[in-house]
Amino acid sequence: MESLKISLIAVCAVFFAGCAVTMQELTLEDVGIVPLEGSDGFDYFRSRQVFVNSTVDVWGLEKDPCKEFTSVSAEGGQALQLQWNKNSCDWVGFGIGWDGWSPKDLSSISETGAFFFDVKAVNDRATIPTLIFLLQDYGGVNSAGVVGSHCMERYPIDSEWQEFQLTLDRFDLKSSGIDLTNIKQLVIEFQGAGDIIIDNIRIGPKETRDTSKDKKAFPASKVPMEPTVLFETEFQNVWGLGSYDQRNFQMTKIDGNTVMELDWKACTDCKTYEMGFSWAKWKAVDASDFEGFLELEVLNKAGNTPSVPMFFNLQAYDYSNKSVQLTSEWVEGGRYDGQWRKVRIPLSEFTDFIDKSGIKQLQFQMKEEGSLLIDNMRIVGK
Repeated sequence: MESLKISLIAVCAVFFAGCAVTMQELTLEDVGIVPLEGSDGFDYFRSRQVFVNSTVDVWGLEKDPCKEFTSVSAEGGQALQLQWNKNSCDWVGFGIGWDGWSPKDLSSISETGAFFFDVKAVNDRATIPTLIFLLQDYGGVNSAGVVGSHCMERYPIDSEWQEFQLTLDRFDLKSSGIDLTNIKQLVIEFQGAGDIIIDNIRIGPKETRDTSKDKKAFPASKVPMEPTVLFETEFQNVWGLGSYDQRNFQMTKIDGNTVMELDWKACTDCKTYEMGFSWAKWKAVDASDFEGFLELEVLNKAGNTPSVPMFFNLQAYDYSNKSVQLTSEWVEGGRYDGQWRKVRIPLSEFTDFIDKSGIKQLQFQMKEEGSLLIDNMRIVGK
């Protein structure tokens, strides 16, 4: 009998070898499993729990000079207390290879899904965290989505839990080339500084939320707009810094001076490259009684042109915003070239079109491709 088993195994091996049988990757549609008509794509998606009460699939919690990430007790389970200050580190973050690091297929929910997670302050109140969610596939390709005030259930972040929502359609899924059928992990990157508790990270159908002023309380504390330095050697409360496949936003030394270096490539069918910051620790800035200018120095490494495909976008807490491109109208000499040139934009170019009594942040928005150095950014009086 034993010899018969061995013979049968040998025959099967020869048969499959002779037929040149190869393994092929199958999708749900290949095996006859298709989403139900009118469904949200979640019919067969099972990898919904990303982090709930366990750090088994989590890496990067080790303490270092820029972060202290610890597991703490929270309502019968575990949550993550996250304290960080990125100023002296190139990168701060951690990752989660949920579902035991098995490949996850998010292709059916890319337009209908969202990450949900619960957040509260360690003490009475916390600033809005600057986080970047990075989906990574098993080929090493990343796709980024930025966590901001649009994710919040309410303002402020206080000692009560609230639910954040970051929809998958805010990731650069198409332009990044990520393989949504073969997702490895979620990496969470931290910018600036902060101190929050986070729990119950999960994926579910995205929800339509009311972001009207009646439903969302905006910062009660305001500070008046006044002359201030926005950037000399660093930005305060900044998000979007870092190096990625098609763009690199970082600090660099030029002749011993720290400047902002912005390099980005052309990106078709994707969102604008962005970064942003609050110079008032996310308090609302009231510019109702202020007249002045946004001033900075710019060096165009990409050539000699009357304009560059970079826009400044001033955003208010009611989501009103106004973008202004760097054109010849604003630059010394009327051109952007290989010399440091002063740029001077009247604040009225922004504030006449937004809620000037509740300014939230200044954003950089890049289109097409470019390469700039920026220094000495400030707000000055008229």
